[in-house]
Amino acid sequence: MSDSALAHWPTFSQAFTGLRVGRCAWHGSMLLRSQGLEYVRRRPSLIVFDATDDAATLAQAADALATLDREQFPVMLGLVEPEFTRTLPALVQERIAALGLSRVDVLCMSVQDTAELKAGGSLHALLQLRERGVIGNLGLAHEDVRQAEWLAINMATRVLCLPWALENQAADHRAIKAAQESGMTCVALRPTAVSDERALRFALGRCERVLPVVDEALPENVSPMDEAELEACWQEYATSHAPPAPLPRSRPPEE
Repeated sequence: MSDSALAHWPTFSQAFTGLRVGRCAWHGSMLLRSQGLEYVRRRPSLIVFDATDDAATLAQAADALATLDREQFPVMLGLVEPEFTRTLPALVQERIAALGLSRVDVLCMSVQDTAELKAGGSLHALLQLRERGVIGNLGLAHEDVRQAEWLAINMATRVLCLPWALENQAADHRAIKAAQESGMTCVALRPTAVSDERALRFALGRCERVLPVVDEALPENVSPMDEAELEACWQEYATSHAPPAPLPRSRPPEE
């Protein structure tokens, strides 16, 4: 997007979380590069640190993050569900502290076993942290779209991170609708490559359905797809990709 369009950087209030975001979220790695930080600074949106970012990476981003207005730049922090629930509160607080923060707007946990999540105490531990004000919104993430759909139906959180891209629109069969019906905002699990113009335009056009994440500056003059283009992309995908198998009635789908 060219500098001439900076004054028109669009933002909107994200469904269910109420966070103010742009057409894409910025991956936290952009804050580690001076040019990336300056680019982001002029384009308010969600800052995403994913579950693969270690404590050292978070700490490197802390100084840059401190220079951004927290109202204009909410933060989503990811982590992998630990093996032992008792370690979860300390892990969350350690990762938040590494960013130099006392709270994050969204905490998104990558689920290892969906069946155990419902029966175990991980969600309860996160709810306690939310009650203490350490977390604003709870989120869950899964690499498999059917598992993500199950989470949308069975878990009471505000954010769902799931696979979503031009070449993988499987979530549009059922998972996204299930998330919306459950009061969940969807965020793409992986950054969209800005070098693929068609994929990028698709992601920007669908931003209110699934917020894309990017880790580089957008190309100049890039524009979101319009509804006709988006529908054509969906028809092309649906013609060659069958819907995911229906979920089991009483248990999560098998891996």
